[in-house]
Amino acid sequence: MSPAALFRNRDYRILFAGASFTNLVDGMLQVALPWLATTLTRDPFLIGLLAMARQAPWFLLSLPMGVLTDRLDHRRTLIVTDTLRVALML
Repeated sequence: MSPAALFRNRDYRILFAGASFTNLVDGMLQVALPWLATTLTRDPFLIGLLAMARQAPWFLLSLPMGVLTDRLDHRRTLIVTDTLRVALML
């Protein structure tokens, strides 16, 4: 299937837009948190600790959650997790 054919599919366009927005916000957060930390403290250890704490859930939970999501309905899981992420970020 060609990329042009994919973008004719409404569901794919919605999924692509949602994933793009999510990745953009993740990237902004990855820059903003350490930047904010540098305004609060000059201790490099604390700034590094913040960056590590942001990545710790990925490190600890990625494999078990990957197994779980393979067993659940993908569409519903995506909707629930993205809604949860938005609620937590607000």
